[in-house]
Amino acid sequence: MPKVSVIIPCHDDGAYLGDALKSLAAQTYQDFETIIVNDHSEDPLTIKKLSDLSKQGMIVLDSSERGPSAARNAGIRHASGEYIFTLDADDMIDARYLEKAARVLETHREVSLCCSNVQTFGLAKRTWIFDEISIPKMLTYECIVSSACMFRKDDWKTVGGFDENLLLGYEDFSFWLSLLDNCGKPHHFTEFFHHYRLKPKSRSAQLFQNNTEETAALAVFNAHHDLYTRNVKTFFMAYRNLHDEKTQRECLLSWNFALPLLRLEWKIRQIIKCMIGRA
Repeated sequence: MPKVSVIIPCHDDGAYLGDALKSLAAQTYQDFETIIVNDHSEDPLTIKKLSDLSKQGMIVLDSSERGPSAARNAGIRHASGEYIFTLDADDMIDARYLEKAARVLETHREVSLCCSNVQTFGLAKRTWIFDEISIPKMLTYECIVSSACMFRKDDWKTVGGFDENLLLGYEDFSFWLSLLDNCGKPHHFTEFFHHYRLKPKSRSAQLFQNNTEETAALAVFNAHHDLYTRNVKTFFMAYRNLHDEKTQRECLLSWNFALPLLRLEWKIRQIIKCMIGRA
C-alpha cells in the first residue's frame, strides 16, 4: 500500500488539472497514490479529461454530495495511505513537498498537520509568508494555512472529516482548526511548497463577489464556538491592538495636517516681527 494518498477534488477545473498532476509526477517522493474526486463537474472539457484519466488507470471517483468537503471526504474514505495530502485541482506543489511532509509525520508523532508558505501565480505573483502557525493566529487571520497540506488519516477520522455543512467556503480552515485543537501541533515549512493559482471566478473570489464571506465566516464560528470562546483573550488583545493602531493613525494624520499650518504660522509671525522692527 502507498504511504501517502493525494486527494484532488475537481469541479470544472479540467483546464488546470494537468498542471497539478505534472507537479505530482515531479515529486522526489513517489510512494503515493492519486485520487481525483469529481465534484459534480458540468464543464465538457473537465468531464472528458476525467474520463480520459480514468481510462488511463487513474483513480477517479464521483462525489455523491456537492462541495469540496464531501469530495475530499469521499476521496479519503477510499484512500489506502496512512498520510493524506489535499491538493486543489488548479494548484501545484514543489517537487520536495511530499517527501518533506511525510518525513515530518513519520518522525514527529506530536505533529498533526504539515503546511508551508505560499507562492501565488496566475492573475498575480505574490508570496504569503508566515513565521508561525497557531490557533490564536489563525483565528485572528494573522496567518493562513493553505489548502495543500498533509495529515494523518487516523486524525481525519478522529475529528470527523471535513465539515460537509460548510458549503460556502472556509471548509479547509475549519478542518485545520479541528486537527490542531484535537490531534497535535502544526509543522510549518518556510519554503514556498504550495503554488496557489489566482484566477477569476475562483471559489474564494466568489465569497466576496456574492457577499457571502461573512455568512461563511459565521458558519465556521458556529462550528467552533467552544474554540473561539476559549480564545476570547486573543480577540480582546487583537481588538486593543487595532484600536491602538487606529488611534496612532489618527494622531499621525492630525499632526501631518497640523504641521504645515504651524510652520505657516511661524513664518507669518517672523514676517510681522520684521515689519514692526522686532526681529
